[in-house]
Amino acid sequence: MHAQVPDFPWEGSATHPLALTPIFYMDASDFKEEDSPDYFGLAPSKWVGLKYSGCIYANEIRKDPSGQVVEIIATFAQLPPDGKR
Repeated sequence: MHAQVPDFPWEGSATHPLALTPIFYMDASDFKEEDSPDYFGLAPSKWVGLKYSGCIYANEIRKDPSGQVVEIIATFAQLPPDGKR
């Protein structure tokens, strides 16, 4: 699956395809183990919209022996089951 994304953040700029693969990397600050109403990043059992294509849902969290989150098993969908993004 591919998404078209702008080359620059202003309207009317050229675009390029972005391949959506089964594995992607995200910044640690975009995930919290405890969700709160004012947090819009990814958290367990929560749908979050991706900027250019679809939504992801955090199904499972995997940690290393020290307790650090090292992997998030997620589901991708064009729209979440409730149809809201």
